[in-house]
Amino acid sequence: MKPIHVLLATSFLLTATKAHAGGDWYPVVVTSLEVNDTDYILKVKPTEKTPHGFPSICQKFEVHGTYSWWHSWRGFPSGVTRENHRKALDYLNDARIKKKVINFGFMGSGFESIDLQNPCIVRSRALDLMENQGSLSKDKGVVSYYNRV
Repeated sequence: MKPIHVLLATSFLLTATKAHAGGDWYPVVVTSLEVNDTDYILKVKPTEKTPHGFPSICQKFEVHGTYSWWHSWRGFPSGVTRENHRKALDYLNDARIKKKVINFGFMGSGFESIDLQNPCIVRSRALDLMENQGSLSKDKGVVSYYNRV
């Protein structure tokens, strides 16, 4: 990765992890998904339609996640449940199998960088499958949560 890309990704992640409202998503292709109950490792890659900037600066974007009932109880929206987390994982797996472009993104501080030297590998504490949700669009997609929204 070029140094400027590392700087851009790092600044995006630092900005995103300090925000506590709003969110965004991007068109991606799921290249890999390993699931063990609610724990997962997800790898996605941006498409040519992904806007310039994050995560398009990452040739691949890797999320190490789980469903954290503690964090869900303490500040995620009421729809962010273990059941919806599993539905999101099923949707991601279906997209992987079909090689389908999907929307994937974050809400509030949706990710935390695992290593600032490699900002394209992050952590998540919950996923939610969203449909027809307000300002995101009328499309379906998966969003990640990390801290309270």
